[in-house]
Amino acid sequence: MTDLAAASALPASRITRIVDTLQARGQVTKRRHEGDGRGNVASLTPEGLKCLRAAYPVHLASARKRVVDQLDGRSPP
Repeated sequence: MTDLAAASALPASRITRIVDTLQARGQVTKRRHEGDGRGNVASLTPEGLKCLRAAYPVHLASARKRVVDQLDGRSPP
């Protein structure tokens, strides 16, 4: 969970709420970290992977429209 928080630049408490929501939807499983009982490990379920794959083209198109298409091709100074 800590790694997810760091990678997303979101607070750990927010990541926990997101993962709990995804778990309730059957898209993620959450278990105690084997090496550190204070932490949790989240894993995508097959349903979660299916949703991720479905969202990928839409997300990529949005990122392209909002970022890549705004670039003018000039190199930075």
